[in-house]
Amino acid sequence: MKIRKEYTFTSKYTIWRLLFAGANMIVEQRDTTSKEVFFSCFEILSGKSIFSDLQLDEKFWIGIEAVYKDIIFFHKYASPDMPKHSEIIAFDINTQKVLWTNQNYSFLFPYNDNVYCYLSKLDGQKFFSLDCKTGNLTEELGNDLNQIEFLKVKSAKENELEGCLFPESFGITDPENTTAVQILDDIRKNNAIQGDIEFIIKENVLLFNYYSTQKNNTLENKFLSFDLLTGKKIFEEVLIESANAFVPDSFFTQNNFVFLLKGRSKLLVCSID
Repeated sequence: MKIRKEYTFTSKYTIWRLLFAGANMIVEQRDTTSKEVFFSCFEILSGKSIFSDLQLDEKFWIGIEAVYKDIIFFHKYASPDMPKHSEIIAFDINTQKVLWTNQNYSFLFPYNDNVYCYLSKLDGQKFFSLDCKTGNLTEELGNDLNQIEFLKVKSAKENELEGCLFPESFGITDPENTTAVQILDDIRKNNAIQGDIEFIIKENVLLFNYYSTQKNNTLENKFLSFDLLTGKKIFEEVLIESANAFVPDSFFTQNNFVFLLKGRSKLLVCSID
């Protein structure tokens, strides 16, 4: 087994969030100094840019609710100091244009080509569904919370990410593979580990990263991979050379791709062969 570097996505800003959009990846990037947010999109297979550093009218107090069938659903905030989401903005990835906006409703979830949303009133929330491409009203559900919960479960199943694996913490969840346990035990014994060793086993490959204390009392975040059939190391990459604190979730996989966050502004994409 081999791990090969394919390409690197590099941002001028801090990578804040990553979202799958079918065969594409959406990257939310934030500049906390200027208080601006930017969105980029690239093809996972090739690394080809679809759009870069996109901004909408609102430059900072905006985020992504979900990505559904090549449509990004953005939200604004009711006010900068309140976490409540407001407004729905539907943006088409392919045309890179806003399809529709609705300033009255707040987003809940997408399902079966509709966006389910709500309107807050004095007597409680009222639920509605809108056509995901046009924003036209397709159904009024009143205050039927049971129906909304039922559809939400269906939405989760419909939009479940396939082929994705996210790290588990060694010691909390231990691998069933004895070779993997031995490798992780050796790493823990021979390094000044801070936080958890996070690992994924994908077929016969062990992937993991950890933070260790360096001589200058900073932390180094290192990613390694071993072939479990041979017990040999097949890949190594320093993700952060000098960090002040342990931060979880430095890598994940989808199908035969490995996504590695390097520092604050780089995403290294590798393939497993």
